[in-house]
This record gives sequence, structure tokens and C-alpha cells, in this order.
Amino acid sequence: MAEAFWVFVGIVAGALIQFLLQKLEKRSGAKNAFQVLKTEIDLNLDEVGRFKERIGGLKELIASQQIKPDDIRVFMGSFDYSAMGPLTNQGYFH
Repeated sequence: MAEAFWVFVGIVAGALIQFLLQKLEKRSGAKNAFQVLKTEIDLNLDEVGRFKERIGGLKELIASQQIKPDDIRVFMGSFDYSAMGPLTNQGYFH
């Protein structure tokens, strides 16, 4: 009877340890994901600043009639999704 009790205690202790390790791993993953998101936001804000400068220059060209408004194209093909993809895949974004 005593052996069964200690087997039960060992199983419960193992389950508790696994639970705590998973919780720590999840917390660490969330912390890393938040850091990646902050970096991505900073990079995107820098890109928005450059984009605003470009738009300002294009507005001046249109105002001086050097180009037509229909000649302006904004290409998003170079947008970098590499940081957001893993965060989405890991379930941080829905």
C-alpha cells in the first residue's frame, strides 16, 4: 500500500513539474514575442517616416505639374512580414 502511495505522489509531482515548466516556457515565449513586436513596430515607424517624405516629394512634383497624379504607384511588394509570420503561427495574433 505504501508503494502505491509513493507512486501516486511521484506521478502528481511529475505532472506539477511539467505544468510549471510549460508555464515558464510560455511566459518566456510571450516575452520574446513582445520584444519582436516592439522591434517590428519601430522598424515600421521608421518606414512610415520615409514613406511620408516620399509622398511629400511626390506632392510637390504634382503641384508643379512635373508628373501626373495617375503616374504615382505605391508598391508594397518589398514589405517584410518575416517577424510577424512566426508570431501569428505561434498563436499570439489571431
